[in-house]
Order: sequence, then structure tokens, then C-alpha cells
Amino acid sequence: MKIGLIGDGATSISIEFALQQSEISVTPISIESVSKSKLKAFSMVLVVDNVGSPLFEKVNDDITTSWIAIELGGLGGYSIPPVLGSISLFNPATACYLCLRDRVKSNLSTSEELNPKSIIPISPSFESLLGSLSAYLVNSMLNFDMTHSHVFEISDLSIEHISGGNSAITHRLLLPVPTCSSNDHSSTTHIPGTTMERAEYAIDERIGIINTISEAESFPAPYYLANLCDTTSFTAQSVRKQSAGVAIDWDQAFIKTIGEALERYSSGVYDPDSFTSGPASSFKNSISPSSFVQPSPDLYKDESIDWIGGIDLHSNETVLLPAEFAVFPYPSEQYKPAITTGLAIGNSLIEAQLSGLYEVIERDATMLSWYSNRPPSAFSPDDPEFDLLSQMANSKGLDSTVLLVTQDIDIPVVTVAVHRSSKWPKFAVGSCANINPNRAAIGALSEALQNWMELRSMGPDTANNQSSAIGTYSNFPKEAQSFIGHSDAIPSNDLSIPTFSTRTEELSFLLTHLHSLDLSSYSVQLTPPDIATIGFEAVRILIPEAQPLFFEKPFFGSRARTVSASLGNFRSRLDRPHHPYP
Repeated sequence: MKIGLIGDGATSISIEFALQQSEISVTPISIESVSKSKLKAFSMVLVVDNVGSPLFEKVNDDITTSWIAIELGGLGGYSIPPVLGSISLFNPATACYLCLRDRVKSNLSTSEELNPKSIIPISPSFESLLGSLSAYLVNSMLNFDMTHSHVFEISDLSIEHISGGNSAITHRLLLPVPTCSSNDHSSTTHIPGTTMERAEYAIDERIGIINTISEAESFPAPYYLANLCDTTSFTAQSVRKQSAGVAIDWDQAFIKTIGEALERYSSGVYDPDSFTSGPASSFKNSISPSSFVQPSPDLYKDESIDWIGGIDLHSNETVLLPAEFAVFPYPSEQYKPAITTGLAIGNSLIEAQLSGLYEVIERDATMLSWYSNRPPSAFSPDDPEFDLLSQMANSKGLDSTVLLVTQDIDIPVVTVAVHRSSKWPKFAVGSCANINPNRAAIGALSEALQNWMELRSMGPDTANNQSSAIGTYSNFPKEAQSFIGHSDAIPSNDLSIPTFSTRTEELSFLLTHLHSLDLSSYSVQLTPPDIATIGFEAVRILIPEAQPLFFEKPFFGSRARTVSASLGNFRSRLDRPHHPYP
């Protein structure tokens, strides 16, 4: 193996000496001679320089083999106290140095971003240590099939720091940046592990998709908050940074929060140049914006718009869908308000598609139920997890009322209201769809508690300024009281709960129900390479005729006008006060 070394000083001397002890020869390369043809002659190249040096980006552009970036005084081109130095390992098909630079930038504070050059004094002894560590990693790489990029950050080496049980070296896995075109990041090698283990690779304060996640509240249920990186460091879109999750225990709340964060991230780190542009009439397989429920259905006049590829879930044929309805956020709202309904993430494509379908069905049913005079049915779940979660809510004086709001799509949709007559907030709702109504009830109660805790955190004034009507309903007005006041509850065992041996069977079951109602369903795959690397899939599910959730100004499709009558002697109430859902 032929190894090249670019750079001088104590670090380079230490590298050369240490590798010679392992009988590995090193060929010095002058900075002036760095070129594609020069670097191509080496199996591996080590590059040593101060943080912020343009040399690292130059090598990144020219190299086609494995290489190691050894930065004195920082990481990814930035000085970040207390980082003394870093060693980053790259392969041609893994995340590159530009990915590292963008990842670091996306997680910097404003003060750190203003100081990209080194402000940390580096001693010759540390330079030598960094060289020895780099040489050790060269030996490791020679005997290791490196399918991902790795970063080793060296920080506080003081006796006080180390004797306190703290490590001076932090290993970080570097994920590819979705918009990076420097190298081929389309590796199909996914990180193995459980859902929790893989999800945790997304979290890193320095180079993560998520830089922090913490428990915000413990009662009445575990409530986590996650903060995404600043995506404007590598895309034109700013993805909402904060995501939340509530569940019966800490692990479930933790993974739920990560899932929402990765779902939002996946939908917002797209490349606008990847869209196809033109009027719907130019494409045989386009699904026109006029097919979707929107405030002004006649707005689309066959003008040129952006399209994104998708799949018709019934026929499995490829289609083009309006990009505005698939990604989030889209740069402008031309046809209808942007919303996240149908965005989903899963351990597999089918799992993500199921999650997205359930959410679209849920939103359709809750809107149709609220805006009709067909009353929901009270429901009694039979599940110990629901019972425990209900008891946890009751610890705050909250009663839980469970309602079946299923409409013509024969998939259980459950709304749960948590309410009390005393201290504000007095009322909040959540909803969920699932083939198992007990699971739907658990999901709806978890969401209701999350919404209640968020109301409690924001206070009445802020709640009243939200685009939704949650502030109004938080006072438990008569409209909310009448919504939950119903007769005897349907027990869980009165409902047929189908079982499936595979997720594919479950998906087929849902699609059969939708197809029987002439409801077309489409899936847009949004999985960026970094999310794929940690073994997840992200999608947007679109059912054009489904009634969407809306805030402030209402708008309705044909289902809101016809479904209630198809279910009996009922009618729509489109002039009803704004719904209570967040």
C-alpha cells in the first residue's frame, strides 16, 4: 500500500515516525503538487493543516481514494472550543469533507460561526500526539472495511477532565449531506441495529441531524423535545427545528420524538433542481393540482409547476405529483396551505407508507366527523397500556373521553379528549387511526396529553394567538362539552380487529378499502441518503380527495358534503365553529 502525506510540522513528523515503526512507508507530497493525477497514485493520503485551511477542500475535490483529514485546532473548518484537533476518515463512496464542513456549520452557535479560524493555541506536544493517533487509525483502516465516514474529536486533555471520568477523544459517525454533489454518496450499506440504536446515530451535538434531545416534562407522561440542525447550511429550505413526542414510557417518547424530527427533516432537504417542470397537460402520468381538495379548486389553469415522482399505490404505476403537496416546506403556497399530513418515517418503505396512510385517513375522518351532525360513538378500549396512560392523565385531574369518529373508510379512527373543570388548560384533544382501535386509542390519548402539556407550557395568551382554535377550546366551552357528551360506550370486543402476518398484508387491506371508495392513493419517497444510511425510509402519502385538516379559514371537498349522508340520515354542518384539533 502506498501512503501519501501532505503537510509539515510536528504532526507530520509524528505520523511518519509511527508508521515506520509498523513498517509502513510514507511518501511526502508537497502542497504545491496536489492534483488529481498526483493523488491517484496513492492508496491512502493523510492531510495535515490548521483548521480553516483551504487544503482540505482542495484534496476533497481531487482525491478518488481513502484519505484522512487531520485538523489542528478544530473540526470541519471551524474552531470550536474546547476542540484541540480532529481526525476524520473518508472513503470515496462515504460522506466527504464538504459534508463534514456543512454538518459542523449546521450545528454551530452564532458566536462559533463568526470564528472559523483557530483561536486555540496548539502545543508541539499535542501536535505530536495527534500524529501518533492518526498513524494508529491508519493501521486500523488497513484492516477494516470502512463503509461509513468517521470523525475523532480530541478535546480537553487536562488531568482534571480525564480523572473525572471524561474521555478526551469522542468518536462521531459522519452521515452524508443530502445535497452534497462532491462524491458519490449513494452507498446502499445501512447501519445495522435496533430502531433505537439506529435512531441514536442521528443525534450528535457537533455533526448530527438532531443536535439535542431532552426530556422537557415527566408528568403526566414523558415528553421529549428534539432540536434539528440548521438545514439552511446545506439547503435553501429552513426545516422547523423543534419536534416533540409523548408516550407512556421514556423509550417510546424518545423514539417518537426522533421519528417526528427525521420525518420533518426528510421532507425539507430536497433539491429543487430535481423537480420536473411543466403544465399538467405535458405529462400523461401527472396528477393535476385540481384533483386535490383546496380552497380554490379552479385556481389551476394548466400553467407550468414543479412535479415530483411518485407511485400509485393501487396500480404501482409511476406518476408525477405536484411538488408543492409532497415536500415540506415548499418555497411558496400557491394552491393550498402547507401541512405535514401524510409525512411519515419507518423502518421500511411499507412501514412508512402505512403510517402515512393512517394519518391521512385520521385527518379525513376527524374533519368529516366534526363538520357533520353524525355524532361520534363513545368507545371503551380494552388495553392495559391505555388504562395506565389514562391513570397518568388522571393524576393531573384530567378525565379521558374516547370517541370513535370512523367514517366511510372502515378503518378505526379514535379521538380522545382530556378535560377537567378546574385549572387551565381544561381541554385538549388528540386523534389516531389504526387497524386496531385499542392502539388508535393509545395514540390519540398520547397526542391529547402532548397537546395539553404544550398548552400548559405556552400559557393562555400564546394559546389564543395560535392559528388553530386550541386556545378557544382550552377553556372547555360548550361546543367542546357537547362534543364529548355521548351515550353508552362501545366495548372494544364488539369491534372486529383483523390480524396480519406481514406489513404487506396490512397495507393491502388498507388500499382495498380505499379503492372500494374510488379513493386514489399515492406515495412519494423522500428518503435522503443520510436517513437511508441509518436504515429508515421517509414518504409523503397523498390521497387527493381526502378532506384535509385546515386552520383559520376552512375549505372543504366533496367528501365533506356527501359522506355523512351516505352513512344514514345525517347531513354536513360546514358552518360549524372551527374544529378543536391542533
